[in-house]
Amino acid sequence: MLTRRTPGGFFGVGAGLWGIGDTDILDGGVFGAAGFNLPGYTGAGRTQAFAELRLFARHISAPRNNFSGLIGIRLNFRPTHQLQAR
Repeated sequence: MLTRRTPGGFFGVGAGLWGIGDTDILDGGVFGAAGFNLPGYTGAGRTQAFAELRLFARHISAPRNNFSGLIGIRLNFRPTHQLQAR
Protein backbone atom coordinates (compact mmCIF):
# COMPACT_ATOMS: atom_id res chain seq x y z
CA MET A 1 0.00 0.00 0.00
CA LEU A 2 1.23 3.47 -0.86
CA THR A 3 0.12 5.98 1.75
CA ARG A 4 0.63 9.69 2.12
CA ARG A 5 -0.02 11.46 5.40
CA THR A 6 -0.80 15.15 5.39
CA PRO A 7 -1.38 17.60 8.27
CA GLY A 8 -5.14 17.22 7.66
CA GLY A 9 -5.41 13.44 7.14
CA PHE A 10 -4.20 10.71 4.81
CA PHE A 11 -4.81 8.99 1.48
CA GLY A 12 -3.48 5.87 -0.17
CA VAL A 13 -3.86 3.16 -2.78
CA GLY A 14 -2.94 -0.50 -2.77
CA ALA A 15 -3.58 -4.05 -3.86
CA GLY A 16 -4.36 -7.12 -1.81
CA LEU A 17 -6.16 -10.43 -1.37
CA TRP A 18 -9.70 -10.89 -0.13
CA GLY A 19 -11.13 -14.06 1.45
CA ILE A 20 -7.87 -15.85 2.27
CA GLY A 21 -8.68 -19.40 3.39
CA ASP A 22 -12.01 -19.63 1.53
CA THR A 23 -11.54 -20.68 -2.12
CA ASP A 24 -15.12 -19.70 -3.00
CA ILE A 25 -14.48 -16.01 -2.36
CA LEU A 26 -10.69 -15.74 -2.70
CA ASP A 27 -9.92 -12.82 -5.00
CA GLY A 28 -7.37 -10.10 -5.58
CA GLY A 29 -8.27 -6.47 -5.78
CA VAL A 30 -7.21 -2.86 -5.81
CA PHE A 31 -8.34 -0.24 -3.33
CA GLY A 32 -8.12 3.39 -2.37
CA ALA A 33 -8.57 4.93 1.06
CA ALA A 34 -8.70 8.50 2.35
CA GLY A 35 -9.46 10.15 5.64
CA PHE A 36 -9.39 13.40 7.54
CA ASN A 37 -8.52 14.32 11.12
CA LEU A 38 -11.24 14.64 13.75
CA PRO A 39 -10.96 16.83 16.87
CA GLY A 40 -10.43 13.83 19.21
CA TYR A 41 -7.12 12.25 20.21
CA THR A 42 -5.94 8.86 21.43
CA GLY A 43 -2.64 8.31 23.20
CA ALA A 44 -0.96 7.90 19.80
CA GLY A 45 -2.50 10.77 17.87
CA ARG A 46 -5.66 12.06 16.24
CA THR A 47 -8.74 10.03 15.51
CA GLN A 48 -9.72 10.08 11.85
CA ALA A 49 -12.84 9.55 9.72
CA PHE A 50 -12.09 7.48 6.62
CA ALA A 51 -13.62 5.93 3.50
CA GLU A 52 -12.36 3.00 1.44
CA LEU A 53 -13.40 1.70 -1.99
CA ARG A 54 -12.27 -1.72 -3.22
CA LEU A 55 -12.61 -3.25 -6.73
CA PHE A 56 -12.21 -7.01 -7.09
CA ALA A 57 -10.17 -8.61 -9.88
CA ARG A 58 -12.39 -11.60 -10.68
CA HIS A 59 -14.99 -9.40 -12.40
CA ILE A 60 -13.02 -6.17 -12.85
CA SER A 61 -14.79 -5.45 -16.14
CA ALA A 62 -18.14 -5.09 -14.28
CA PRO A 63 -17.29 -2.65 -11.45
CA ARG A 64 -20.94 -1.70 -10.91
CA ASN A 65 -21.62 -5.11 -9.32
CA ASN A 66 -18.10 -5.83 -8.10
CA PHE A 67 -17.01 -3.42 -5.37
CA SER A 68 -16.91 -2.93 -1.64
CA GLY A 69 -17.15 0.43 0.08
CA LEU A 70 -16.91 1.29 3.75
CA ILE A 71 -16.66 4.27 6.03
CA GLY A 72 -15.55 4.41 9.63
CA ILE A 73 -13.51 5.94 12.42
CA ARG A 74 -9.80 5.17 12.63
CA LEU A 75 -8.20 5.11 16.09
CA ASN A 76 -4.42 5.23 16.26
CA PHE A 77 -3.11 2.91 18.99
CA ARG A 78 0.61 3.39 18.54
CA PRO A 79 2.66 6.40 17.58
CA THR A 80 3.78 6.65 13.97
CA HIS A 81 7.45 7.24 13.31
CA GLN A 82 8.97 9.16 10.47
CA LEU A 83 12.16 7.95 8.84
CA GLN A 84 14.82 10.58 8.37
CA ALA A 85 18.03 10.37 6.37
CA ARG A 86 21.23 10.94 8.30
